[in-house]
Amino acid sequence: MNAEESELAYRKLLSMLEDRRFGWVVEQVEAGIFAGDIELPEKRTSPTIIEDFSAHKKLRYLVDAIEQAVINTADMERETLVSLKEKLLSILIVKILKHLFQLTKLFWLQDDKKLLAHYENY
Repeated sequence: MNAEESELAYRKLLSMLEDRRFGWVVEQVEAGIFAGDIELPEKRTSPTIIEDFSAHKKLRYLVDAIEQAVINTADMERETLVSLKEKLLSILIVKILKHLFQLTKLFWLQDDKKLLAHYENY
């Protein structure tokens, strides 16, 4: 893949990401490139080699960012679901225990009334 093909693939991926609501990935990648987060080599020999390398680096940087966005998003979803299940289970257990306590309390009261009625007859 030459520099022109890499740049074209880079631009197409950027467009696809923006169309699919992953604009935040595009913004981070472009900010990273602008800030110098990827190391683009200094010109030493021919500009064509440098351009190829730079285009390939940008494309690789973007692909890495997409992988991270997808992996991290899936991990976050999984963690959120696990956490939500745990919280819902806790809430359900607390509600069940409250109902059991109330039922037990009612039975005690009924038993106490029966016991009192029994002793009142003596």
